[in-house]
Amino acid sequence: MGKSRLLKTAFAGLCISILGLTGCSSSPEQTTAAQNTEAQAEAGKEESSNEQSQAQEESSSSKKYVFMSGTMSNSFFIAISDKFQSLCDDAGYSYSVYDCDWDSALQLTQMEDVVNSKPDMIFFVAADVDGAREGLQYAHNAGVPVMVIDNPVPDTDLVISQVASDNYLGGYLCAEALRKDFPEGTAIGVLDMPSNGACRDRLDGFMAGLEAAENADAYVIAGQLDGGGMLDSSIQPAEDILIAHPEIQACFTINGLSAQGFITAAASVGREVPKIYTVDASPDDKEFLLDGTIRFEAAQSPFTLAETCFEMADQYLAGEEIEAEVAVPCYEMTLEEAEKTRGSWQ
Repeated sequence: MGKSRLLKTAFAGLCISILGLTGCSSSPEQTTAAQNTEAQAEAGKEESSNEQSQAQEESSSSKKYVFMSGTMSNSFFIAISDKFQSLCDDAGYSYSVYDCDWDSALQLTQMEDVVNSKPDMIFFVAADVDGAREGLQYAHNAGVPVMVIDNPVPDTDLVISQVASDNYLGGYLCAEALRKDFPEGTAIGVLDMPSNGACRDRLDGFMAGLEAAENADAYVIAGQLDGGGMLDSSIQPAEDILIAHPEIQACFTINGLSAQGFITAAASVGREVPKIYTVDASPDDKEFLLDGTIRFEAAQSPFTLAETCFEMADQYLAGEEIEAEVAVPCYEMTLEEAEKTRGSWQ
């Protein structure tokens, strides 16, 4: 009996030891489950980190661009806005456009609203280049960059760049064409727009082109009035010029809408349309160019202006240096190109 009890006790102790050893170590299934849980946790952390990093990257790449136009009643600015919209859509940027209808006071109010919305970039067309400083100063003080498009302002210290057509060249090309048609000189009517920097440059180029002629004194500006740059506002001053100066055989206008004002005015006063020399080459202008009503047109490209501004804005916001002034060349709109691009801007 004693020996049997001793064997039983030993056997029991062995079993307890074995059970104890088994309890202190994991089975293969338990080890694998723990490892999988740990790996899933790590993967979850990595995925969460990647999502956060991606969200930050998307947030940093999303920008807010605003186009502040002088007017949206001109197909030139509509074409610029449409191109901006397309470029922003492709890049995933926010885009909005403001129209002050050449009202400088309204544009100042709009500027304050735009700046307070904290955009990344403002593309700006001044309603009045001599009255734009207050609005530009407001944006500058708030640290909002402004890039001028089409209509250069004198306040270069408040903008990051100015991108415009080479308007001086456009006017000069008009003068060269007029001189070829009238080598002996002629009386000229002019519709200008003094509040607009681009139009000033066009007129300066036109006058320089006339003065370059050997017989410069033979080219006389018989009548010159502010047409406001729009069709409706150009008709009355064009009528006044034509009535007061029946000797006029040619006219220079600072844009195509003013040229159309001269065409309408000539019909209104019952006289033949003078030979018209202008800058733009809008879809409507091309129809008059093709039928001979407009004699010469220096072309500009709203699409190129918008694309140039957009690219420079991205470069600036990426910390790259950009040019302070960019002049996109104007050129003669030939009848062949007018036919080819009929119905659209170039």
